[in-house]
Amino acid sequence: MSPSTTRVPRRHAPLLAAAGQLALIIVGVYLGLWAEEWRERRRDAELTRASLVAFREEVQRNRGELARNLAYHREVSDRLADVWKRHVASGQALSFAVLRSESGYDGTRFADCTTSAYDLALATQSLHDVSVSLALDLSRAYEHQRVLNRYQEQVAADLLGAAPDARGDWTRTAYVLAEGIAETRNHEIALIAQYDDLLRHLRR
Repeated sequence: MSPSTTRVPRRHAPLLAAAGQLALIIVGVYLGLWAEEWRERRRDAELTRASLVAFREEVQRNRGELARNLAYHREVSDRLADVWKRHVASGQALSFAVLRSESGYDGTRFADCTTSAYDLALATQSLHDVSVSLALDLSRAYEHQRVLNRYQEQVAADLLGAAPDARGDWTRTAYVLAEGIAETRNHEIALIAQYDDLLRHLRR
């Protein structure tokens, strides 16, 4: 009898059938795990892309808010400093009407930089797929935003404590405004530069 016509003994047939079934099960489990891992990777990639789009839109919005106020803050902070220095030197009371007319002051115009995209990215852990350098730049920029927001809140609190005196003298208020807006201006200049670097990365 030739080798090609040799038959497996019947007592081995159940073992071969069981081995075949086991092999199919193993292959099925492997393919299932691979498919699940592929779906997870795809979900992570889509989540990362969505987060980067959200970052780009939020950074552009925050930059626009700061840029709209920067020219005003540059001009009015210097004028406020001149006003309070002149009135301190002269000893004359400064009325609010004169403060406004001489400095061009028309409100603090503090921007509220939002952090929604960053907060969401942390909650969904979607930053682990971005480069370390980009993640660090995002973290620094958003921390700078929080510093600016806290500083502006402090300026608002200081203004309450710098109310005009019994003579209606607004000189102390002019000082707090001049210092607060000048420091805000410096933060805005630095943050806009950070935003520009971020946007160059995020647009790639």
